[in-house]
Amino acid sequence: MQWFKKVGVVLIVLVVIWSCDTGSPEPHKASALREITSQEKILINQSNQLLFQYFQVLEKENTKQNIFFSPISIGMTLGMVNNCATGATKSQLQDAFGFTGFSDAEINKSFSELNLFLQSLDQEVKIGMANTFWHRHNVKVAQAFKDIIMAYYDADAESINFRSNHLHKYINRIIENKTKGQVTSALDKINPDFESFIYNAAGFSASFENKFEAVIKSRFTVGKNIEISTPFFFKEAGVYRYFEDEITLAVDIPLGNSQFSLMTLMPKKSIANKLDFYQFNDIASRMDTALLNFSMPVFKTESEFDLNSLFAQTGFPKIIDGTAYYRIGDKGEHVSVNKLMHRAAIDLSQSIENIANKNLKSSELPPNLITIDRPFFYFIKEKHTGLIMFAGKVMNPGA
Repeated sequence: MQWFKKVGVVLIVLVVIWSCDTGSPEPHKASALREITSQEKILINQSNQLLFQYFQVLEKENTKQNIFFSPISIGMTLGMVNNCATGATKSQLQDAFGFTGFSDAEINKSFSELNLFLQSLDQEVKIGMANTFWHRHNVKVAQAFKDIIMAYYDADAESINFRSNHLHKYINRIIENKTKGQVTSALDKINPDFESFIYNAAGFSASFENKFEAVIKSRFTVGKNIEISTPFFFKEAGVYRYFEDEITLAVDIPLGNSQFSLMTLMPKKSIANKLDFYQFNDIASRMDTALLNFSMPVFKTESEFDLNSLFAQTGFPKIIDGTAYYRIGDKGEHVSVNKLMHRAAIDLSQSIENIANKNLKSSELPPNLITIDRPFFYFIKEKHTGLIMFAGKVMNPGA
């Protein structure tokens, strides 16, 4: 194989499909793992497939920008409003996320228990989710609805004065706390004409299982004939799962205790090539375990998206358009959910603090270096469930 020649030494330990592996969990994690329920499996599969639909829309609107989002966190916003949707709104919402056939209670329980399970797996992986529901102080919302979303989605649900000059600071503090300090400045203003809105946020940071040895300065291609000098993580003779052909370079990097991993996928010609669910799984299934001299750019990204627009462009307009019907008034009347927002943040630059040698020169690097040095996609996945928790695109690691 081509990569055999590149790396010199290849450890063919196991051909692993990057998917749910419930048969033989690692001994030190066996006690923390549990069987995934049928409802959770459906949510996971639907979330993974919707990810690529979301990606196509977000890429079209952000061709030159870095992107980061959490499809399962977005799904939680749908889980929340599912509790008050009726008629065609509810039907389309349930079709969108595979809720059909399950009761509201089963959906709420699945999201709640899956979220708690994922956040408890690894102390070296920090995941923060913030679900918030805000309504204008003179709009009466049923306490039963608030109780449900607070119990199952840990959602702050409050009546507030949308005209307050300090309201956004109050909301931002709550979101920062819920995302474990990773999303710090979510809102800067609020439309006073809204009846209610939902702000969903997710943050991610983690240590690498195979500690990088150095941070080096190297070149990253950001566009045609345009390069920048930026910090790169470097590891000599690290064990990674790897695939390469004339079109794509993919490296899967274990995080924390290896329950989570970061899969980088770099198109060799143009990142404009569309990636779908089936292409992704095909690449993941062809990855082998290998010993690599490897480098990738240090980066952090924070992105915000209007879910109203995203849902409309992925075929689910009734969830948020003018015909959407949510019965959450305290007497069963309609209340408009005017806006659904999602913000996500990732910071891998924190790992620099754990690297002693930051001054390795390019002349000291080993030959046959596998490097992610042009725009790439990346996916953060949990091994036991097979859930892709986060996804993103790096166009410029220095942005």
